[in-house]
Amino acid sequence: MKPSRLACVVTVTALLAWLAAAQEMSSGVRLGVLATAVVGSAVCSVRAERDGIRAGEIVGAGAVLLVAAVLFPPRESNDLWGYVSYARVLSEHGSNPYVTPPSAFPEDPLLGRMSAEYRDDPSVYGPLFTLYTAGITAAAGERPTALRISLQATAAIAALLVVLEVRRRSGGEPRSVAFVALNPLLVVTVNGAHPDMAAGALVLAGVLTAESRRPARSGLLLGLAALTKLTAGMAAVGVLAWKLRQRHPKEAAMAAAALLAVVVAGYGIFGGSKAVEPLQQVALRGTRSQAWEILRKDLTADAEAKGAADPRVEAHEKLRTPGLVATVLFLGVGAVGLSRRRRVAEAAAGSALAGLVASRYVLPWYLANVLPTSALVSSSAVGILVWAEAARQLLVYADPPGRSPPEGWLEQLSTHWLPLVGVALAAAVLWHSLRSPRDVRRPEPTSADRRAVTGIGT
Repeated sequence: MKPSRLACVVTVTALLAWLAAAQEMSSGVRLGVLATAVVGSAVCSVRAERDGIRAGEIVGAGAVLLVAAVLFPPRESNDLWGYVSYARVLSEHGSNPYVTPPSAFPEDPLLGRMSAEYRDDPSVYGPLFTLYTAGITAAAGERPTALRISLQATAAIAALLVVLEVRRRSGGEPRSVAFVALNPLLVVTVNGAHPDMAAGALVLAGVLTAESRRPARSGLLLGLAALTKLTAGMAAVGVLAWKLRQRHPKEAAMAAAALLAVVVAGYGIFGGSKAVEPLQQVALRGTRSQAWEILRKDLTADAEAKGAADPRVEAHEKLRTPGLVATVLFLGVGAVGLSRRRRVAEAAAGSALAGLVASRYVLPWYLANVLPTSALVSSSAVGILVWAEAARQLLVYADPPGRSPPEGWLEQLSTHWLPLVGVALAAAVLWHSLRSPRDVRRPEPTSADRRAVTGIGT
């Protein structure tokens, strides 16, 4: 068996094993299984074409993984029941989930499935996702299995559409198809029913329409992506910067106007500024995948030594502004620097990645916002960096959020060494943005090119 085919088989086997038995695995075994899947996915992607693997075979293997991801309950996150509880605040209790937390309805029979630490918090998810999920909860009622499969199937359908579109756009290039179809991140995101998969599909559609010179439609799609998951809006900054660099200011203005109108209207339905207020609470949290958490530990220790009432909160407060500044700075540098690239996909995926690597709060599935678009440029530096950051996040969270790895080398790897690798990746993203080549203008598309843009990109 050729190396790439063996790697594909190993990847599928490892991910199926993770889906079937992740909760029974020890921390070390989970890390080993995910690491095996990550390495196998990389080998399969890089060598697939050389070893004669057809794109159709890869799509078939990816479809098997998507079906399995829907059949098994979430393994990496309990967020699905948070999505359900927020939706039920709207669909079952007639209240605004961006103002009223799920804990206001303690009699709700599904509230107990939601993670206790978030029950007092209003929703931070996009209004479009909230409305969609409310429709599902209204139809499925109090049937947990129906609710779970409906949300997981939604993510799986979005993932399948992405895989098929990447296959079509790449001309069936095995590397690009394997980059997304056999990426462990895809399985984790679908299994957790995270909205990032649908947001990533919308970003891909917005990028493709921007490339085909349909600015209003591109802005609309990117706005819908932001209304699904706000972090997906980072890609729009790269698209707009690319349009300006390509000397299409009118198209940039049209896209920006459409995007802004969609986002304002979406949040306006739920109270405008009130619907955005819950996002401020995220600024007081951090994730162990980012190096910010190393600083947070030091600041917490200092606050404890000074007798602070709540040292952890005080530490997060001190990091709030630096974290925001770093995110905006990286996002801006990434968008401006990568706008000189020939493909808008590089600008969109690269700028979003730059914002994410600098952010204080990032979880593995956030990378699903940019994975579909980066698959279009899988062999570029941006594609490689997106893949590397997705792999790093998955390995950091081999022990899922809310469950810390045991003390020892696993804890050090997850909370110290891998976050430091993230610093190196952030530096690589920044360096690549700053060293972008001189301006290379993309040829104007012909009328035939425009007519050829169909499917998800139209």
